[in-house]
Amino acid sequence: IGGIFLMTVVLRDGKFTNLTQQSFDEVYQSKVDALTTLLSCVNPASLDFLLLFSTIGSVFGNAGQAAYCASQ
Repeated sequence: IGGIFLMTVVLRDGKFTNLTQQSFDEVYQSKVDALTTLLSCVNPASLDFLLLFSTIGSVFGNAGQAAYCASQ
């Protein structure tokens, strides 16, 4: 394996005021769990690259996607 692209997405769309802790955790934890699993399977030093993707919504926001934007 020369490199890895990590593009994990779990959506729990809704207004921030309606967001539960569980909904936020499911979205956020998906990124953490995916990266942790990948790093347990490969030696990161042996990779040419490891690229984790985010979203422009993290900077500018996206209505109804508070958990997704925060997790990125």
